[in-house]
Amino acid sequence: MELDRGPIRETLKPEAAPYVTLYDGRMPSPFDDGSFDAVVCSEVLEHIPDYGAAVAEMARLTRDRLVITVPDAAAIPLGTRHQLVPWHLLEATHVNFFNQRSLHALLAPHFGRINSGRISPCTMNDTPFYISLVAVCRK
Repeated sequence: MELDRGPIRETLKPEAAPYVTLYDGRMPSPFDDGSFDAVVCSEVLEHIPDYGAAVAEMARLTRDRLVITVPDAAAIPLGTRHQLVPWHLLEATHVNFFNQRSLHALLAPHFGRINSGRISPCTMNDTPFYISLVAVCRK
């Protein structure tokens, strides 16, 4: 499932098209409960003002699992000693910020099992950090 936008339609490979459902992004979506085996939401939730409704909608749509990634706000305090913030966290379109605890709290009402961690390791001068959080949620 992907937003129906020109750049998506223009770059969608014909062999992938049967596996991609385009829609206009309104919530609730036009799909029935449990329409999908899995839902993947990668680096999107931080841009959605009503992120709670978005997670509830994703939970409604999946029969089994949700895989979600968001930028890791825990990188912000790590960079203060260098007077740096990872650029991705400064994007003007980010309206939400998550750490592992807040992401888990958001997902827990909808999923019985949540495995989470950090992905995309980096180093800022001599300080290691991770760019994103990942959660694999099962009903």
